[in-house]
Amino acid sequence: NLVDLCSRRSKHLPLDLDLNVRVDRSGNSRERIDGRQLRKCIDISHRWRSLEIHFLPTSKVLDGSVAVGARNLNLRQVFHELITPSLEALRFDNRCSLRLSSVANFEGWKTPNLQRISSYDFFPLHFPGLANITSFNLKVIMGRGGLTQVLKGLSRMKGLEDLKLTL
Repeated sequence: NLVDLCSRRSKHLPLDLDLNVRVDRSGNSRERIDGRQLRKCIDISHRWRSLEIHFLPTSKVLDGSVAVGARNLNLRQVFHELITPSLEALRFDNRCSLRLSSVANFEGWKTPNLQRISSYDFFPLHFPGLANITSFNLKVIMGRGGLTQVLKGLSRMKGLEDLKLTL
């Protein structure tokens, strides 16, 4: 499969991963994910240099996306604890008007080299690596709440040099 092929051909070099997650808005199925390919990506998370996670509604699915449905893997569990020592850049893109804290949990991540976060309509408030962030780009959709939490989170970013906040 593609993940295995890319992993072998890159010969242990840092990887840039772009993950599309289709969110099914019907019932409880939205928190579950088809995990075969994602498990393989998670297994090489120590090699991630950058990670983009796009949460998309099912009507805007791109080819190659991971389906959130009634299959093997709980997304909250998958993203709860990851060790990503090479991760330098992280991007969250929430295009599905969903509170991502109900779907994904990033509290247990180990990201000692993370420097940049870019996020659309999601603030990773409990992300442990916030103190090390030097560049932060956030677009907040007004009327969805959470601006107070964003300001509290910004105060945790002691090394922040570059901030772009779009309301």
